[in-house]
Amino acid sequence: MKDPDEVTRLERGILENISAIPGVTSAGITTSVPTDGLRGSYQVYARDKTYPSVPPLRRLKFISPGLLTSMRNRLISGREFTWTDTLQRRPVAMLSENLARELWGDPRLATGKQITANPKDPWREVIGVVSDVREDGVQEKAPPMAYYPLLMNDFEGIPMVVQRSISYVVRSERAGSQSLRRTCSRPFGP
Repeated sequence: MKDPDEVTRLERGILENISAIPGVTSAGITTSVPTDGLRGSYQVYARDKTYPSVPPLRRLKFISPGLLTSMRNRLISGREFTWTDTLQRRPVAMLSENLARELWGDPRLATGKQITANPKDPWREVIGVVSDVREDGVQEKAPPMAYYPLLMNDFEGIPMVVQRSISYVVRSERAGSQSLRRTCSRPFGP
């Protein structure tokens, strides 16, 4: 599938099918789950800051609506992404609490600020701040993290970017049960 919009609609459709499985309480999409070893790192520039050189590398993850609930991440301020944000390719972002604190002192001050991963790209409005995630295991500190939608315009000089390498995160009270395994092994659709 070449069309980025089609890719996102397909990924969302799969997510909706997963969410419809009896006992599934939430589901979301991400480009990286904790401890998977994937580390997409970029600079994170804040529009209201000046930099004598480039800022340090920070983790960047692309996510869907529903991921925060599925991962049990707490929203510190603002809101999480919506499918409207994603499908309309709105220039929005979210930050981890520790990155927001690093940039603006109080994480609640981050909402409404603007960031970018590349000074040549458009600025993206920070719409939410989420609790830190120990991406590298419980023994390691949570890395500062920026979150972007799965589909967006103008990222790293590319006019339209879609995430094709993704993971689905599912939360269910039936996790690990034989009945959930049987349900999930059936084909989806009509």
